[in-house]
Amino acid sequence: MHLTYDEAVHTYIGVTLITVAAVGAFLVDRPDAPRWRRHAWLGLALFLFWIVMGSKEGWTPPADQSVWWAPIQHLFTFSGTNDWWTGLASPHILQHKLAAICIVTPALTEWFIRSRPGHPASKYLQWVLPAALATIAVIFYLHKPVHGNAAAMAAMHMSPDPVAQHSERYQHWIFATAFLLAALAALTARLPRTSALVPHRAWYAFMAMGGLVFVTFRV
Repeated sequence: MHLTYDEAVHTYIGVTLITVAAVGAFLVDRPDAPRWRRHAWLGLALFLFWIVMGSKEGWTPPADQSVWWAPIQHLFTFSGTNDWWTGLASPHILQHKLAAICIVTPALTEWFIRSRPGHPASKYLQWVLPAALATIAVIFYLHKPVHGNAAAMAAMHMSPDPVAQHSERYQHWIFATAFLLAALAALTARLPRTSALVPHRAWYAFMAMGGLVFVTFRV
């Protein structure tokens, strides 16, 4: 099956998202976890942020280049990114970048909370995670897919494939639902009256579900 650049990027994002969730749940979010694991987990989250922020939606790699290698080369050489700032004028691309910020912000606050649990700010920072996860859910519920390279298709007087657009939209809705459930799980686990109802690490499982949607992203 022929994969596009965007599908390969989604796969990389999904694998990294699942890894961040698994490492957080099983190796980091434990009372006896060594400090270096927290730092490594934050590094993974920052790498996820870099993938989403650095990717160029709709970019087409050279025909003689592996679609799996192109995103990696893209991130490390910044090839094809000379119009990165211009791309932010597109609501579609801007939504992706805002979602990336909503991923890395709670990663930073969670790292701080686990590093300094007795700090006065930690009791307020604990609410950043459910708020950010819920924001990601809202972004992808409202997200309108642009299947394929819109500029190239317009130049060839071609219309986007409606079947592919519907497929992509449903996949994003499933992704959004996973993050909404993650937000509710995190919020419920942190509210004093409901903290006993939901395991405090349950939100990682829903985040991994969102990652699985991206791993299987095909339109």
